[in-house]
Amino acid sequence: MTLAAATAVVTLALPAGAATEASAGSAATQKVSVQLTAPVTAAPLRADNALLAADPNNPKPVSCAARTAKINRTSHCYRNEWPVELQNEATGKIEGRARLHVNIKVRLDPRNRHKWQHSIALKITDPQGPMVLAIVGSADLKCGACTFNRQYPQPLPPNISKTFTMTVSSPHDVTMVDKMQTYVALTAPNAANVDAQPVGPDLHVRCDNTPRISPQEKGGCVYPDVKPTYFISRSHSVYGPVAKHITQAQSRLIQAWGLKGRGPALTITRDDRLNNRNRRAACGNSPRPSCDEYPFASTYEGAFRNKDYSTRTVPLTSNTREGNYRQQWYNRNRLLESDAFWVQPTR
Repeated sequence: MTLAAATAVVTLALPAGAATEASAGSAATQKVSVQLTAPVTAAPLRADNALLAADPNNPKPVSCAARTAKINRTSHCYRNEWPVELQNEATGKIEGRARLHVNIKVRLDPRNRHKWQHSIALKITDPQGPMVLAIVGSADLKCGACTFNRQYPQPLPPNISKTFTMTVSSPHDVTMVDKMQTYVALTAPNAANVDAQPVGPDLHVRCDNTPRISPQEKGGCVYPDVKPTYFISRSHSVYGPVAKHITQAQSRLIQAWGLKGRGPALTITRDDRLNNRNRRAACGNSPRPSCDEYPFASTYEGAFRNKDYSTRTVPLTSNTREGNYRQQWYNRNRLLESDAFWVQPTR
């Protein structure tokens, strides 16, 4: 578009060390395009499974403080801020300054691939200059095959947060992994157009319609790069004996199977034949009424392929109910064949 010499352009100034690119053009029409990468002011994306401890079958969404990013199996959040400058293209003079705060919250639905929530909140603070009052913000989402309801741009008056909420769908019925990236753009009246910039991490989302996990027509989605943690309490009235056995096995076996930071993760198998072979290898000749094995028979690290395993007699009720409880946890986290996970006994 053709702009007058006095036209201003809104640019996002990055923290030190981030890269910028300027497009060539005349003094009257030159615009600055800033490529946002992960800002150095934000903490790196951190897996957060702590909220699963209260109820492993009902993962709670992660929550971010300022300048942090967190993720678990079904949610992620990202909060950060950038300086904003409004610059006169002809003179190079800065006409206004402010700070842009971005707050991204995503909650996948592990039981419905056709409907999950992706929200981006934008807020302008520390305004300097009258042009800052006219800033308009927009948010967008880029992915491979997903669909979502696009949001209209909104004015961003200082110190008032405006939220863009998108309902996202993976429209297929096969297992697929999509790459998701959030984009933000700022404009002002009579300002040059500036391309939307990526903010926050780009993440993979996997959606599937596995019948044994959830209703096949709805499927569900997770972040497959996150290894979830299965928490089991030693003081639980029912599962306690199994948790105590796991604790003992992780401390006495050659490998601390499943214990994050100490041993290798476990990998699930959905092959019933291998499950049965693992059980027979561990407990097939045992006269005990309820033989509990670890690593679990439902993993590739079970006794049929791995001789570094442990068995112990536990109450039948504990053994059966813990197995059912863990199966629900597998399904809630949509663990598919060969997916990895951790096991953390707690008090």
